[in-house]
Parts: sequence; C-alpha cells; structure tokens
Amino acid sequence: MPDAVLPELRRRNSVDTLVQQIRALIRERRLGVGDHLPTERELGEQFSASRNTVREALRTPKACGVIDVRPKIGAVIIDRSMDAAFDLFTFGMDVLREMFFDVQGFRRLVEVGIGE
Repeated sequence: MPDAVLPELRRRNSVDTLVQQIRALIRERRLGVGDHLPTERELGEQFSASRNTVREALRTPKACGVIDVRPKIGAVIIDRSMDAAFDLFTFGMDVLREMFFDVQGFRRLVEVGIGE
C-alpha cells in the first residue's frame, strides 16, 4: 500500500471508531429528542480525538437525521431519520413523500407480523 494512503486510512478509521463511540454514548446516556451531546471539545477529550475528527464524525449522525448541529448551541438529538431515509432512497427519483411513508408503514406491519 502506498505511504500516502496510510494517513487517510488511519484518519478514516479514527472517524469510524468515533462515530461508534458517539452512538454508544447516546445509547448509554439514553439521550432522546431535544437532549444535547457534549461539546466538540468535550467529545474530543473524552475519546482522545482531535476537534477535526469530532466534527467529521458528527457528520454521520447528522446525515442520518439523528442530530442537528447548531451554531452556539451544539449537537442536539433530533428524529429526522425517516426524512433522511426518504432523501437517500429517492435520490434522483420522482416519488411522493406520502407514498414513501405509506410503503414504510406497510413494511413495518408486515415485518413485525401484524399484517397477517
């Protein structure tokens, strides 16, 4: 592997690891909608990560609709996961939002066995 690739892999691995640690923190503290995550500085200190690594790691839960990062407020737990799923699965397609959520509701009924 070329030497130039190694720093990028290390950085990527540290970001992925930090994403998992943040997910565990949310679960362990039982954080819900409206709760705040620790500040970037506090997360960096807690997980021995640079502020840039913390910022990059926070992009994943933000893209998944789990947190919203607000200036001077910090990261707040939200519940826009269905919106994020809609955006992901309908990218480039002409699908009505209502139809997407109807299909998701139907899938939920079938998958848990109450649609029989």
